[in-house]
Amino acid sequence: MGEQALALARENLLKVIKALEAQQMNNTPVVRIKVGKHYFEVQPGAVHSLNKDGIRVFSTCIQSSGIPTDEMVATMLLLLKNDPYIFERWRGDHGTLYGA
Repeated sequence: MGEQALALARENLLKVIKALEAQQMNNTPVVRIKVGKHYFEVQPGAVHSLNKDGIRVFSTCIQSSGIPTDEMVATMLLLLKNDPYIFERWRGDHGTLYGA
């Protein structure tokens, strides 16, 4: 993957974080977001449901199809913002790829 693609993915992730008022953890691709009454932590390859104290309650793995890590995180954030209940579908249906 080219450096230009990685830089564009990073720039887009930062835009998504800002637009969704999410919180990036220590300048890494780990991002926390509150959607309604739901709290999530999205990182490359996984999404975690959090309690109000920020403790992980449930987790699920996310498959990557070779897209840049930052792009994958940005996509997961947008999907969760659009429908926070998609996390339950991901958790209950291992191995299925979901799109926007």
